Amino acid sequence: METNPPAIASVAAPAAPEKNPAAVWSLVLGILSPFCCGIVTGIPAIITGHIAFNKSGRLLSKQGRGIALAGLILGYLSFAMIPVQVALLVPALSKARQKAVEVACFANLQMITASKQAYAATHNGEAPASIDDLVKAGLLPQAPVCPRHGIYTVGGKDEDPTCSVHGNALMKPARQPQPREQKIEK
Repeated sequence: METNPPAIASVAAPAAPEKNPAAVWSLVLGILSPFCCGIVTGIPAIITGHIAFNKSGRLLSKQGRGIALAGLILGYLSFAMIPVQVALLVPALSKARQKAVEVACFANLQMITASKQAYAATHNGEAPASIDDLVKAGLLPQAPVCPRHGIYTVGGKDEDPTCSVHGNALMKPARQPQPREQKIEK
């Protein structure tokens, strides 16, 4: 009698859960968006997050759903951060513009001072009466214009030139901080 060996039941290995790379991309782009790249990575984070979130809803394992949700939240957060970033940037740009105006006026005052000294050297120590005298003498190509529409005056023989907006305080050197005295304990 022939005996058949017992049938070996084939056990199929469980199917590996389907990966969701769009969820990972959404999270990576979402992390980058509020900190360094703003809208450039925020929009792709939102798009890939929606794709990954919808794809994970169709999968039985729901793998990547949380990662996709985190990417979506961070992507949308980048758009919420735009007004905050603008609010921080505007005062800094305003301060830089004000400094640029002061530097331009300072340069004009220095140019007038140098031209005034050259004028005095060629005119027996006599100071020019106005900026036009410096232009007529060929020491200035044209009358300098204050960026804030102030009016420059040459000043007397021993006076600095001034600007009606910025004054002559720009001509004085910045006050150097005094070194601190160190206390030596015995």
